[in-house]
Amino acid sequence: MVRVSHILVVSCALFAAVHARPLGAIPQPNIKELRTEQYLGRWYNLYANSVEDRIFDGVTCIIADYGVVPGRSDAISLINSSQNKTTFLPYSTRGFATQSPNASEPGDFVVAQSVPGYRPAPKEPPVYVKANYVIMELGPVVDGAYDYSLISDGGNSKGLFVLARDKNRFVEKYQQEVLKKLATWGFTGALAPYVTAQNNCTYPPPPPAYA
Repeated sequence: MVRVSHILVVSCALFAAVHARPLGAIPQPNIKELRTEQYLGRWYNLYANSVEDRIFDGVTCIIADYGVVPGRSDAISLINSSQNKTTFLPYSTRGFATQSPNASEPGDFVVAQSVPGYRPAPKEPPVYVKANYVIMELGPVVDGAYDYSLISDGGNSKGLFVLARDKNRFVEKYQQEVLKKLATWGFTGALAPYVTAQNNCTYPPPPPAYA
C-alpha cells in the first residue's frame, strides 16, 4: 500500500516487478509497487500450505474483504469469512493491517485480527514492528483490481496463501505458472501449496465500504 500521494505507476507487464529477500536459504520475492485501491475488495483463498493449517482447521470457503481505514493511508481493514465444514455455519474474524513505513517494502504489513472466543477485534490498526503478511507477487490488473496475490508470513516458517479475485480465471490463466514459481521459491515438500476448497459455498455479501 503506497501512500496516495506517492503511488507509483504499475507496470503493464503480467507480473509486478520484484526484488529478493532471504526466506531461509531460498530468496523470497517482494513487490516493489502497490496501488492501494487496486488491492482492496474481495479475495478468495485458493491455496495455502501446512504452516497455515490452524487457520483452515474445520472451515472452508475462506474469503477476505479488504477496505479503507478513514484517515489512514498506511492501513487497511479486513474481514476474513468462512463456513464450518460440518454445520455450514458462518465464521469470521476482523482486524487491520498496517503497512511498513519503509518505502522500499510496500508489500509488507503487520496484521492483527480477532479470534472468536479468545481475542476481540482490535479497534485500530496495529503499530508496525515486523511483517507477518508479505506480498511476494501480484497478478495483472483486471477491471481495476489486482487479479491475484501471493502472500507469505514473512518469516522462516514459510507460511503461504494464494488469493484470487476469480477462481476459474485463476485456474485457467495463472495457476500452472504460479505453482511453478512457488516451487522455485522453496514452497515444496511439507511446505508445498494445497488447494483450499471453494465449493458449495454460501458467501456473505461484501460489506458496503468494501464493495
